[in-house]
Amino acid sequence: MGSEWSAWSTCSATCQSSPLVTPFQTRSCDYGSCLGQSSQICNFRTPCPGTLSDWTYWGDCSSTCQMGSNAPEQTRTRTCSGGSFGDSCNGATLIESKRCSERVYCPGTASTWSSWSSCSETCNNIYNLPFQIRKRLCVGYSTWDPRYLGCTNMIREETIPCNRNVGCPGIFSEWESWTMCSKTCTSDRDVAPIKRRNRQCKGDSLGVGCDGPSYEVLACNFERYCPVKTPWSTWAYVYTSTAIIDTDFVQRSRVSLLAFVFLCTHILTH
Repeated sequence: MGSEWSAWSTCSATCQSSPLVTPFQTRSCDYGSCLGQSSQICNFRTPCPGTLSDWTYWGDCSSTCQMGSNAPEQTRTRTCSGGSFGDSCNGATLIESKRCSERVYCPGTASTWSSWSSCSETCNNIYNLPFQIRKRLCVGYSTWDPRYLGCTNMIREETIPCNRNVGCPGIFSEWESWTMCSKTCTSDRDVAPIKRRNRQCKGDSLGVGCDGPSYEVLACNFERYCPVKTPWSTWAYVYTSTAIIDTDFVQRSRVSLLAFVFLCTHILTH
């Protein structure tokens, strides 16, 4: 009867912990003259799982407030050691994270001021005082809550007065009717009678008034001369007689001494 091998022994290791250490198994021959090898490699390149460490403490939160829709996170880790051929402890999780500072508002910061705007009015009409304005924004605040505006109690606008001492011109009303002529005739070519019409300045401020005259005058009746009381000359007597009615007549006459204006003649008969 020939010799026979025994059954293979259990592998010396369930995994290969190192390329330099190869697990093996053996068998024995009953009578010492069996054909074949008495040992063989087993579990070749079977990775050995590593050993997990304990979790570390949670790290600091990535932010002290929540800026957008995603909350900040904090993490903790553990290590896998002793594994071979890239084994990572059978795929065990080596890092964990969790939310932190969730729904905590980021307050934001104030931007620099804008330049001053142009003056709101070119003049001061008293009722709406002119002003200039400048603004600044709140930047970097939480956007996850649309109701939140950030920068609590921040002054967002500033105003200063301008053109406060510049008055506004008014607007003239329609012309009133002409007045009656100051005289019905003229007695001197250099001083003619006049008539006048007015208009009112409305809506001005700070005493600026309106642009233009508030009244107009116009010469009138300057071609209508007034009668002049001129001195008369002394009476000149002329005696005549007539036989028709058998009476004597005495005729006397006088003339205006200012004949260059007009000639006046008066005849008295008796």
